[in-house]
Amino acid sequence: MCSGLEWTVDGFDFRIRELDSDDISEVRGMVVGCLYKILFMAFKGLFVKNWRTQIVLSGLTALLLINIGYDAQYITIFVLFQTCLLGFTDAVSFYCFFAPEITTFKKEIVNADKTYLKFWISEVFEDGEWKKVGTAALHEPYQLDKCEFQTGEITSLKCVSVSRDWRSKKMGTMLLKYALSQATLMNYKAIILRVIEEQPTAVSMYKKNGFEILKVKNTACLPLLYGINVYVMARNLG
Repeated sequence: MCSGLEWTVDGFDFRIRELDSDDISEVRGMVVGCLYKILFMAFKGLFVKNWRTQIVLSGLTALLLINIGYDAQYITIFVLFQTCLLGFTDAVSFYCFFAPEITTFKKEIVNADKTYLKFWISEVFEDGEWKKVGTAALHEPYQLDKCEFQTGEITSLKCVSVSRDWRSKKMGTMLLKYALSQATLMNYKAIILRVIEEQPTAVSMYKKNGFEILKVKNTACLPLLYGINVYVMARNLG
């Protein structure tokens, strides 16, 4: 029996339950895969945001080199190098911001019962067995987040992930609502999370469930280029 939450959608039975030690290996792979996907989305977002700026900078560089008298092949090589360097610099900046999240999770999930306040997995009953399709967790917030959100007891929502094939079943919303209800029962006054701008579906889901953007952190390290916007979102509980 599941001690968490059970529901049925389109003939499939779903449930949310607490993480067991036997789940750790599979759950680690699910969440790490989701984190790397977010990393890829961020890099893709950097390219989309900056391509116009890159074209302008490349054009100006090419004109300057032509006036100096460089040959076409050298101009091409230099422009390509400049384009890669600028894009790579911003990408590395976001990676340095985001990578500790992956490293920390890999360490903390090993002793999830001690490092997380609560860690849940969602499952679907398919082909005669329960299959893991999503995760969510509550964690002690960063000290910086505590300073940004002035309240007594707050918790941080972490590791929200849903398998691609099950995202249309409101799995993320159910996990979020369950986490909110449990945080309320644990007497927390507010809940805080971080999400990047390149996750519009997640941002929309959080807003529909009462979260507001407290702060926008931009990871750009060069003034001419756009960086990734990281939203710090929070919601009062109770």
